[in-house]
Amino acid sequence: MPRVVHFAIPNWSAISRGWTSDSGLEAAVVADRKVVGLSRSAFEIGIRIGMSTRSARGRSHAIALLERDPIQELRRFFPVQQALTSVSPYFRYVSAGSGYLHWSSVGRYFGSEEKLVRAIREAITGTDVVDGVEISDSDVVCGAADGYFAATLAAGMNLIVPPGATREFMDAMPVSVLGDSEMLSLLPQLGIKSIANLLSMRVSDISTRFGSEGIALYRLALGEEEVPDLLQLPDRKVSIESSFEQPIREVEPVVFSAIAEIRAPVTELLDRGMVVTSAEVTTITSKTSSSRSWTLFSGFDERSLAERVRWQLEGMMNCEVEESGWDGVVGWRVDLIEFVPSHGSQLDLLGIPGVIPEGMTRAMARAEAILGPESLVVPVAVGARSPDQTVDFLPWQRPVGEVSAGRKMPARSRGSGRRRLIGSRKLPVDAQDPPWPGGIADPRPAAVYLDRPAVELLDQAGSLISLSGRGELHGVPFQLNSPKGSFLVRSHLGPWLVEQRWWDDERSQRYGRLLLLLHDGSAYLVVVNSGRWFLEAIYD
Repeated sequence: MPRVVHFAIPNWSAISRGWTSDSGLEAAVVADRKVVGLSRSAFEIGIRIGMSTRSARGRSHAIALLERDPIQELRRFFPVQQALTSVSPYFRYVSAGSGYLHWSSVGRYFGSEEKLVRAIREAITGTDVVDGVEISDSDVVCGAADGYFAATLAAGMNLIVPPGATREFMDAMPVSVLGDSEMLSLLPQLGIKSIANLLSMRVSDISTRFGSEGIALYRLALGEEEVPDLLQLPDRKVSIESSFEQPIREVEPVVFSAIAEIRAPVTELLDRGMVVTSAEVTTITSKTSSSRSWTLFSGFDERSLAERVRWQLEGMMNCEVEESGWDGVVGWRVDLIEFVPSHGSQLDLLGIPGVIPEGMTRAMARAEAILGPESLVVPVAVGARSPDQTVDFLPWQRPVGEVSAGRKMPARSRGSGRRRLIGSRKLPVDAQDPPWPGGIADPRPAAVYLDRPAVELLDQAGSLISLSGRGELHGVPFQLNSPKGSFLVRSHLGPWLVEQRWWDDERSQRYGRLLLLLHDGSAYLVVVNSGRWFLEAIYD
């Protein structure tokens, strides 16, 4: 993994508001019910960044809780970006208050990571943010490690992890550093307290117990899913630029035209299977110019790129108004730097992502009035151990998160032996879709066989593969004979044992599941029950 140097201003949400240490203001900035910034007075009474708003209220009923203003934070981050250009032009900014730099881009100039970290701190310290409020050295954290995620953790501790020692550094970390999901709060109760404990588990066990979320956390702990893998640049440089004969004093017309001009190149890249994750934005006024590199790991579209143009122009406008007056914009340029594979988006039947047209809503309401309440249902993905039971049906107007007491859901899907209740009582989604030990992780199969045709799984000698009661394969899968033909097995994953309704002698089931990767690139999900193999699903 590449060496990454990361810096952050953890209390940027408060600093960007102009809160000083001697203001005496007892306030905090909140987002998603968590504290993301706080004043000095709030810190002294025990409130900390990351604390829930309820806990903050518990420390002080008089504290003022203000909603985060991300646009203002980005605008006022401009002086910090400007100060960092004296260190390197290659900084990537993920959000307001933080950024990173690949050591390879500046290593020969600085010679050591200690000198680079010191230069970053000196450049940021003393920067005037708003109304004379300056950033102090204690406001900045900076660190370096192998890989982006490890570098963010090292920066939080103001630590430079030596090359090759990142794995040891990460192993000692608690699992809580991987995020704040409910599953992470459950892991310590199961004895998985550190990243080392998590990585000591088998991948198959994590997948069986925690599903796709567990696999994602496992990969994050390994450092495999930090910054997306980069694609090679297109065969020509992708730049979009615009210039104006006369300076334009208003920012809005510039941004509006930028959206239209950026749309075509970004759409062309999407058609080629690429999405932009890093871009360099250059804004030019009648007096000066400014270039910044921006990163968005989920991918830029024309509107998000135009927003970066807006933020830079507004930052430049604020600086020039204070110094010598604002004369207007004369041009801008966007250079697309880094690209990753586009995973696309799943559209609905009408080609609209998650939006039901008003005309269709009226038609469905009319049909329901004729056919009766809850007569129109829609498929919903649910948890289950078998792929043929992972689809249920709910009334089309009822939120997925609602379950009920009293009435039974009409059974519409074959093989779904479970009953889903509806009504007015709201419960958490986790209450209706708990973890399914033995279930398959995402992504879901492309084809599921309800009748499960019989197949043969043979080893290289032509003998039938069997599974012991302890879940061990007798033989190495070599060939699969199915109704679709005979295929050679390239590799396999598993087996996983599934035991259902062990308390019910009549309905209890115990079988094994195996995932086979075939030489033609497809994957078959097979199960073995009482010594016989059956085809359950296909991935293509």
